[in-house]
Amino acid sequence: MAHPIPIPEREAQAKREIGHTDLRPAGAWTLIAGLAVLFLLGTVAQLFLKTKVLREFSRIPEPAVRAWNRDAEGTRLFRANRALLTAMENWEDDLEDDAWFRPALLDTLQPLLWRLGSGNGQAVRGRGDWMLFQPDIDHVTGPAFDVQAPLAAIRDLSEQLAERGITLVVVPAPVKPQIHPESLSARPLSPPLRNPSEQPFLEALESEGIPAVDLAAHARELPYLKTDTHWTPEGMSAAARLTAERLQDLGILSARDPVPYDIIESDITHFGDIAEMLSFPEGQTLIAPETVRHQRVEQNAAPERVLLLGDSFSNIFSLEGMGWGAGGGLAEHLGAALGEPVRALRRNDAGASATRKMLAQDLARGTNRLDGIEIVVWQFAARELSFGDWSLIQLPEAARERPAPSETPDDAPLIDGFEPFTGTARIAEISSFPRPGQVPYADHVITLHLTNLQSADGAVTGGQTVARVLSMRNHTLTDAARLRPGMVISLNLIPFMDVEDEFGGLNVSVLDNPDLLLVEPFWIESYQP
Repeated sequence: MAHPIPIPEREAQAKREIGHTDLRPAGAWTLIAGLAVLFLLGTVAQLFLKTKVLREFSRIPEPAVRAWNRDAEGTRLFRANRALLTAMENWEDDLEDDAWFRPALLDTLQPLLWRLGSGNGQAVRGRGDWMLFQPDIDHVTGPAFDVQAPLAAIRDLSEQLAERGITLVVVPAPVKPQIHPESLSARPLSPPLRNPSEQPFLEALESEGIPAVDLAAHARELPYLKTDTHWTPEGMSAAARLTAERLQDLGILSARDPVPYDIIESDITHFGDIAEMLSFPEGQTLIAPETVRHQRVEQNAAPERVLLLGDSFSNIFSLEGMGWGAGGGLAEHLGAALGEPVRALRRNDAGASATRKMLAQDLARGTNRLDGIEIVVWQFAARELSFGDWSLIQLPEAARERPAPSETPDDAPLIDGFEPFTGTARIAEISSFPRPGQVPYADHVITLHLTNLQSADGAVTGGQTVARVLSMRNHTLTDAARLRPGMVISLNLIPFMDVEDEFGGLNVSVLDNPDLLLVEPFWIESYQP
């Protein structure tokens, strides 16, 4: 059939429309003037109300200058350019976070958007009272993921553990839309919803001889919180029971007398992590908190034969900082179901890689988390199959030797965080950190490479170390998020191991230098620029 409008005529019409507007010149100039006034008012107000970030604009070139002066002739241009781009991005982020109108704008617009049926880029308003995390929806409704990427990483870890006589068991934790399709659609859909690659992935694991626990197949036993990305205490307890039953069916744990335990119950009322991502003003009534029956497990001590590598699905009800209580997470309930305590290595988010890296780092530092272990249970959120980092990670056989001073950055001796330190240091490098409202977790920890350490008592001069500090607390950036490379600060450091129970399970970003990963980190208790 002939096209109703000849192509040349359509092109001519398009050209006419491109050069035509219904806005008169006077109206156009009025609009331009109005935008210019708004821009100038915002800038002038920023100058008077929030001057710190604007003053720091002149310091943007400093990291590039340091990189240029420090690096060799052949690489200095690229490193200086990268340092300049990073400084510019950091300044833009600080300007956005410090904008004088930002709090008022968020407090006004976010509740309005919620009333109109919307959330933000990551927190999605589902049907009824349900709240969803956008990456969870994307995993379930998106295209099939590449099965080979996670399969290769899981096979690699399984083989490394098998060389040590340890069996790997994989436990993908379903995401909320899989278990509660009613949160997405009014159509009567039967759970679980699955990504097209999920079943082939599980079948591939089985063909490789790697045991897995298909929790999604028991969807009706796994209720989830309405305002949170995670399961309820009942759902978590069911997941622990199903995992214990799978381990017992495998018959790879030798029989021994069960270890007694007690359950201490209490009610906990809290806003879920998705609700907190919306950053509603204090005292809002649009979203109600949820109340759960927390079950804390107290089990007698005994040699541990099972190690759990887990993300926030394991941490919830166990890590106090998540707001849902302590001592009642997946590891504790798995131990109760097995009749013996379970060793745990947990960190929020990035379940595909974070705990594998933690395990490798601990082994490299000489902390053998695998001592006496017969089974490693690797729990990760199912969305990691679509979006996770599945790079291969080598588990060292023994602690690596500390590199000689000439091989370390700045040619200074590395100092482990075993003893408190008070003095000054220069910030050489800072790990990345997320923006509030873009991630489901409320807290985040950054890692700093500190050089030119000078202790107040003169005992340490010129050393270097690694330290951690909170960069985000309750979805709000801390003052530490303003720290930048090149700054010299006064600080009080304590061993990170002293606060590991409180902060070790939080999401932590690390530095890229592998030698710095061998340093036992400090915790920055206080600092002063």
